[in-house]
Amino acid sequence: MKVLQSVSCILFVAFVSHFVGGSEDFYKVLNISKDATNRELRKAFKKAALEYHPDKNKDDPEAHNKFLLINRAYETLKDPDLRKRYDLFGEESGSSGNRRQYQSWSYYHDNFGIYDDDPEIITLDRTEFEQTVVQADDIWFINFYSPGCSHCHDLAPEWRRMARELENVIRVGAVNCAEERSLCRQQGIHGYPTLLFYPERERYEGDRIAERLVRHVLRRLSAAPIDVDASNVAHLSRRSAVLAERPWLLFFEGGEERPTPASEDTRLKVAAMMDGVVNVGQVSCAESELCDTLQPPGAVVYYPAGEVTADSGQTIDSLDAQEIAAAALRLLPPLPTLTEEEYQSMRASLRKDRDGGALPWLVELAADLAPTMELVRLPTLLASTSFARLDCSTLAHLCKQLHVSKYPAFVLFKPAARGGGYELFHGRATAHRVAAFARDAAAASLSVLGPEELESALRDGQPRVVDFFAPWCPPCMRLMPELRKASAQQSALPFGSVDCTAHAALCSRYNIRSYPTVIVYNKSEPHVYRGPHTADGLLDFIEDTLRPAVVALNDHVQQELARRRPADQLWVIDFYAGWCGPCVQFAPEYRRAARLLKQHNVPAVVAMVDCAEHRTFCAEQDVRSYPTVRLYRPGKGGLHSYSVYSGHRDAESLLDWTLRFLPDPVTELAESEFVPRVLDGPGPWLVDFYTPWCGHCQMFAPKFQLVARSLEGEVRCGKVDCQQYPRLCQNAGVRAYPTLKVYEGGGRLDMVGTEVVSLEPEKIVRFVRGHLVQAASGQRRSGQAGERQPRDEL
Repeated sequence: MKVLQSVSCILFVAFVSHFVGGSEDFYKVLNISKDATNRELRKAFKKAALEYHPDKNKDDPEAHNKFLLINRAYETLKDPDLRKRYDLFGEESGSSGNRRQYQSWSYYHDNFGIYDDDPEIITLDRTEFEQTVVQADDIWFINFYSPGCSHCHDLAPEWRRMARELENVIRVGAVNCAEERSLCRQQGIHGYPTLLFYPERERYEGDRIAERLVRHVLRRLSAAPIDVDASNVAHLSRRSAVLAERPWLLFFEGGEERPTPASEDTRLKVAAMMDGVVNVGQVSCAESELCDTLQPPGAVVYYPAGEVTADSGQTIDSLDAQEIAAAALRLLPPLPTLTEEEYQSMRASLRKDRDGGALPWLVELAADLAPTMELVRLPTLLASTSFARLDCSTLAHLCKQLHVSKYPAFVLFKPAARGGGYELFHGRATAHRVAAFARDAAAASLSVLGPEELESALRDGQPRVVDFFAPWCPPCMRLMPELRKASAQQSALPFGSVDCTAHAALCSRYNIRSYPTVIVYNKSEPHVYRGPHTADGLLDFIEDTLRPAVVALNDHVQQELARRRPADQLWVIDFYAGWCGPCVQFAPEYRRAARLLKQHNVPAVVAMVDCAEHRTFCAEQDVRSYPTVRLYRPGKGGLHSYSVYSGHRDAESLLDWTLRFLPDPVTELAESEFVPRVLDGPGPWLVDFYTPWCGHCQMFAPKFQLVARSLEGEVRCGKVDCQQYPRLCQNAGVRAYPTLKVYEGGGRLDMVGTEVVSLEPEKIVRFVRGHLVQAASGQRRSGQAGERQPRDEL
């Protein structure tokens, strides 16, 4: 969204008149769109602050109120949490900033957003830093500064000059540590300015002048011109398909009557800018006969792919790196552009492809089809994706159907095997980030949903996951890759995303009160996810929703079932309240414990009841605080006799506590029993060698009970106390505690057995079953079941 050039005084007077009634639109006050980025927000605020500051409008009696409104709008929209609440409820939510003070005009002119107006310098916030610096493969040189630091202001003009010289060579960034304190602390910034080179995170300690800064960067570039001569030019073009498919840009130097050659710095810059797009080489005419063969018409010559010949070169009349790169861009073959018929054909073909044979399509939606350095790099990074462009200046109706309001935009269209929908890229459009998006999105079954798509999707009653988000919301952007991971693992379950900036009315209709809000719909019934923003957390929640391990005591029938609990059943009930923060935090761990009990065949009923909704039932049970977890042990029926859980609120601790009330399925083995029962008797056996003083052994004991229940009927499980029977453990080759070993029995007198290295229940069960299958077929192997866990050494 291009910020408008001016804001009329009449408009501000109108806004001030609304100030009392609280009906002003903060986005209109700052002349930005609802999906404006932080950079656009800061630039708009700075422009309005400089124009309408009371210091510059002393004759205007409303100047103070006008500026308070501008300041209030900025303070609200710059804070992600305040902005979310404002978007959803306006000022009625009471969420907006209300600062009555502001800085002088000179502060906004000299200190606010020092680099926001420099297109070559990228001002980074925490979210963009994580996405474009930490998670990408680009080279960055970043200036961590504070606007109150005089040395930072002294460096600013030199930093700008360096950034202009290195445009498209590397990425030059700036972080305002006055606004991004947590990011600067995380990066170990203790003084200003601090200049760091990424990804190595190397600190620059040299002179802070543009020439030295540029030299520092150029010395660290991996891209460099290829030395080309008459003997290797043909070989270079043939040695790989990559080189053969690219044009050449050759720098010629030396020899009689030759033009002035380009400098070494210029060649390095061009090689870095053209990396992956054009082969950049250098030819020494004093040492090579290639100049006589090619008769180059200038010092810098562009040759089309596969045509390094005397009559195919085109001279670039410049020795400036930026101008050479720009000229080479214009000479490159045009990027593929779709007609409306080709676009419709592509969409139809992908919708029909249910076996996954078709490639996904990455399409750039643009109002200006002029090539850019980022764009021409992109196709070389897309290994299994088709790429094309769509001209939104002439095919606006197609772009509008995709709910796109900013150009350029990138859309990945997917085959029917991945849902047949599409995803939009959000964030700074660098080649590496867009390519990474295309790879991740292609493997996911996540699709964009508009009003019609969402209504249609929910009508069929099938389970699905919907993420309601805003593109400017940092937590939303951090969650999006995790959603893609989850959807890739749950490919049979459709995932959708709704942009609440583009579809505000739709989000309001579905009562979305914060971003991101992830809802799992099961038979059209919504279940709001409140767990960690990770793929694993989301997958666990989906499993709990579709195949619940927890009984919800949410109606009279279920509650009466609990009251009449049979005497032989063990029940665990979590009494909680929906408004209780600790209850919400504990719920995912409680459900995880229930899944583990169910997965390992533990005979227990795990239940939950929301006391905020079912007060009568909870009052009847005399529940006085939340969360309260009670265990009703076998022996007595009903809900009269119970034990109250008071341990740590994590799944492992709750699981350990629950298992104490059940018979131990693991047999304690004496030394005299080992040979006749384990080695000579009917097998197989899985034996845990432990000592009572070993901390890891105590932690492993409940896990081993789960293993024993999972393998019940297949494998006998026992344990040996090595403190009581040291000779037995020595003969078994036990050197650390706990040690887990498989014995096949049936007269196989092998004291050493087969060691299981992992101590994770699922891996143990998998390994033991696999080992026994191989042993039965005569293929014995020495066991390795995953990574080695901590043990207490002998």
